[in-house]
Amino acid sequence: AKIELNNVEYESSTNMFQINGLNITATKESDYTPVKDDEGNEIGRNYTTTNISTTTDVDGAYNMIKDFLKKYNEIINEMDKLYNEKPNKTYEPLTSEEKDAMSDEEVEEWEKKIKDSLLSRDDNLRTLINTFKEGMAAAYKTSSGKTYSLASFGINTLSYFEAADNEKGAYHIDGDSDDEKTKGNDDKLRAMLTNNLDDTMDFFNNLAKNIYGKLGDMMARSDYRSFKSLYDDKALKKEYEDLEKDLKDEEQYLSDYEDKWYDKFAAMEKAMEKVNSKQNALAGLFGTGR
Repeated sequence: AKIELNNVEYESSTNMFQINGLNITATKESDYTPVKDDEGNEIGRNYTTTNISTTTDVDGAYNMIKDFLKKYNEIINEMDKLYNEKPNKTYEPLTSEEKDAMSDEEVEEWEKKIKDSLLSRDDNLRTLINTFKEGMAAAYKTSSGKTYSLASFGINTLSYFEAADNEKGAYHIDGDSDDEKTKGNDDKLRAMLTNNLDDTMDFFNNLAKNIYGKLGDMMARSDYRSFKSLYDDKALKKEYEDLEKDLKDEEQYLSDYEDKWYDKFAAMEKAMEKVNSKQNALAGLFGTGR
């Protein structure tokens, strides 16, 4: 289906449209007057303009932004926690014998301590964290020509001393009744949604596109990594295969070396047997001569 709203044409695979926070359902084709050429053939249509009145669903838009920030905070807090985890060099991977001597709970706890510190100070994780934080801290120009940042909507991180460990990158909405830290502040976000919905939604669309675009660039296919991978999995796989080949080569070399010395010792053993045999024969002769 197609509709034209404020001289802009929109197309949807169904008869429902979501435009700048508006839900529009096209129920039937608008009335029109056909435009014909001199021969009476229809060459166009002049559609009757339909006037619609709208009310802004401020609560719906507010909750959508709040949910976006909640999910972002969960992700950034978890990544900060993994990155800031202290390396645990005390715990080494368990051998089969060591696992057999421990209970399942002890093994699980041991392996958890190893896994928790695997991404400590990891370069790839740091790049990912910076990509998120830079995208959230940036300012974006809307279609109206105005430039906004999250602070323009009363959305900020807490001060260094207010924020808990590994939560310093999380964002809070001023005036959010569910947030003990900021519920007493003026609700700029709700005011912006009420007075300037288009700019507000335009800003958040631009913010999301910027972050998703940068993540897409990070996860692009290359000679070293597969599509949608944040790590050089191809390079790691090749390195593993090379190490595996080197190990097999070393094992073969050791086997050949062992065979070489085994043959030498076997030949030496035969030679010693011959010497002993001759000595015994000589001893027998001397014994007989007495």
